Amino acid sequence: MTLESTEKRIPILVVGIGNLLLKDDGFGIHCVRRLYEIGVPAGVELLDGGTSGLDLITPFSKADKVIVIDAVKGGGEPGNIYRFNADEVTPERMPLTSMHQLNLHEVIAVAKTLKTMPPEIIVYGVEPQAIEVDLELSSEVAAQVDKVCELVLQEIKG
Repeated sequence: MTLESTEKRIPILVVGIGNLLLKDDGFGIHCVRRLYEIGVPAGVELLDGGTSGLDLITPFSKADKVIVIDAVKGGGEPGNIYRFNADEVTPERMPLTSMHQLNLHEVIAVAKTLKTMPPEIIVYGVEPQAIEVDLELSSEVAAQVDKVCELVLQEIKG
């Protein structure tokens, strides 16, 4: 799978992934929605990646830089913020109780295999307090939405 040279490239793609029905697993979606409200610079596209990991392969392949926002198990306290690159994405970091079709580490592996990997992937994550059926973020995680959006905007500006 290769890109046609005439295909429009996305300079920066910001993707929120997660399940809004599973409390803190929806963190990435909440952040992308907040970024829509705040606004992003020209050349930046926002994507609600939901839980369908395989559907991320095509948008990833069109981007020069991808910034992913998700709930991440880093071993810290609920609400801890993490930043890492694609090589540091591991199965242990992504919530195992998530209903993602493919977890982010699997999406990256498929993109590498298909040679559609974007040149750069950065992940911003927050340690979840709970991943259980609930539409609201926990207070510890909800308190980090604006902070992570601020970090993503700084990342975009370089």
